[in-house]
Amino acid sequence: MHQYAFSLAWANRSEQVGREIQVDRFVSMWNDLARVSDLFKQQWVDVGWWAQFDGADDMIGVDCSDPRSVMSMFDRAARPDPVEDPSFVDPTGRIRAHISTGFGDGAIGFHLTVGGKEGVDSIIQILGDVPDSEGEYGIPKNAFSPDQIRSIIHILVKSWSPRYCRWIDQGEHSGQKPDIPAGNPERNRIEWQSTLGWLTYFDAEAVRIPKGIDWPAHVIVDSFGSGTTIQIGDDPFGVTWMDIQEVRKALGWPHRLT
Repeated sequence: MHQYAFSLAWANRSEQVGREIQVDRFVSMWNDLARVSDLFKQQWVDVGWWAQFDGADDMIGVDCSDPRSVMSMFDRAARPDPVEDPSFVDPTGRIRAHISTGFGDGAIGFHLTVGGKEGVDSIIQILGDVPDSEGEYGIPKNAFSPDQIRSIIHILVKSWSPRYCRWIDQGEHSGQKPDIPAGNPERNRIEWQSTLGWLTYFDAEAVRIPKGIDWPAHVIVDSFGSGTTIQIGDDPFGVTWMDIQEVRKALGWPHRLT
């Protein structure tokens, strides 16, 4: 099983808002996701809080449609060392969520980080802990239809105004990493703004897609929000490395950035 995931990064850098607004965004996003897939109507648990106690404490359920429950989750995550120093609160103002439909085989996890020392970074990932016959983990192919994946991407973009958002096989992500030392501060930016999945959103402020590109026949390009979506074929689980190379070539991007 390939490790498919939704990944979002770098929301609007000029925007720094309070936690109440972030909670409202999260709840609105979740309600929209629940209208797309019943997966988001299941009981989710605060795995991040459970992990902070090394699994010694009970898991806490999170009602992601309830602002009070979501605020409590963010408040718990703001206490990074609840055992040794329960009074310490993360001074960065970052909000975090690490929730799951369960723990272990068969779980789907939702990971969110918004803010940081500069108040600029946002990361969202929806990952699978579902094993196949060979022991590989990922989101199973029957979890989401192509239409659902498109809708989820649109919801994430509408909710967080990211610079980049995509549905991707993590193996395809690794193959497109720039050939730049890990310590270089430009590495993450270049990686995110030049990596393609089955469906990829680029905000025009981050990546301008020129007009008049001679796209491969199986590629669908649409305007959405303040950017562009690029879809490679009809099957979100059937994109090949050759497909990605063809689109990169059309964009004038190298096989591997240097």
